Parts: sequence; structure tokens; C-alpha cells
Amino acid sequence: MTDYASGEPAIYHAFLKPFPPLKVQESPVVEILSLVRQASVDKEKGEAQIEEFIQAIWKKPGYHAYAHGLKHEDPNVHILLVGWDSLKVGNSLDEYFL
Repeated sequence: MTDYASGEPAIYHAFLKPFPPLKVQESPVVEILSLVRQASVDKEKGEAQIEEFIQAIWKKPGYHAYAHGLKHEDPNVHILLVGWDSLKVGNSLDEYFL
């Protein structure tokens, strides 16, 4: 792969819920988010915020399914996969981060 890629690859291992994430995989577009919990946010509050965020996603037009879990190598990193109808509707999450 050294001829193909430069720099360090980003490799994630996460135990996703629900598993297997079949509905996400069947979506036309899958968005992958890596959310790092700030040191000032305790674990319970962070989990509650993730659940609120997921509930907000459910209401978005074009939403299909989600799967999420903590990064095995760093439990402060939450991995979220979201299935969408199209790239255009998947970009609707930009409002939360940009």
C-alpha cells in the first residue's frame, strides 16, 4: 500500500450497536463520524449527548439507519455510522459541526 497511500492510516475498531449494522450497509450513502469527547465532559453526560444527537438524526429527511459504538483503542472516541438516501441529505449534519 505504500505506493497508494501516504501518511499514517486512520484505523478504527468499534463494537457497533445495533450489530450487525445491516440497515446502514444497505443505505445508498453511509456517513462516518468520529466524535471525540472533551475532557471536561464526563462519560455519562457524553453518552446522553450522543443519544440526543442520534434522536435528532432520526428526524432528518432521507435518514435510513445508524450504528454506533466507542472506539476500542480510545473510549473517548465515539464512532457513528449513519445511512442516508443521498450525499445531499447526509450533508445536513454539517449544521451541527460547521
